[in-house]
Amino acid sequence: KYNLIIFSASWCSPCHKLIPLLKNIHNELSQKLNLIYISLDEQSTIKQWEKLIKTENINWRCLSAFNNLEFVKNRFLAYSIPKSWIVSPDGKMQIIDLRDSKEVENLYSLVK
Repeated sequence: KYNLIIFSASWCSPCHKLIPLLKNIHNELSQKLNLIYISLDEQSTIKQWEKLIKTENINWRCLSAFNNLEFVKNRFLAYSIPKSWIVSPDGKMQIIDLRDSKEVENLYSLVK
C-alpha cells in the first residue's frame, strides 16, 4: 500500500481546513492508501490534539511526535505545517502539497 503521512497540530488552522479532504481521500482510497496523521503538538497541547481527533471523528492512524519533536521535524522537513509525504510501496518518498488540487489529482492517479 501507499502511505500518506500528514504532519499537523491542534493549533494549525490551515491543517484543520484539510480535514474534509483527508476524509474524502481516506474514504475513496483506503483500499490502496494508508493515512497516518502525526501531531507536532508539544506535550502542553497534546490534549487539544486528542480532542480534535475525537471531535472531527478521525478514524485513520494518529500518532504524536512530542517525545521526539525536533528529530521528527528535521527528518521530515516539517518546519511548517501542514506538510505531507507520500510513501510508495517500494519506500520512495516525496512531498505532496494537499492544498494544491493538481497534486491531489496526481495522488489519486498514482494510487488508483
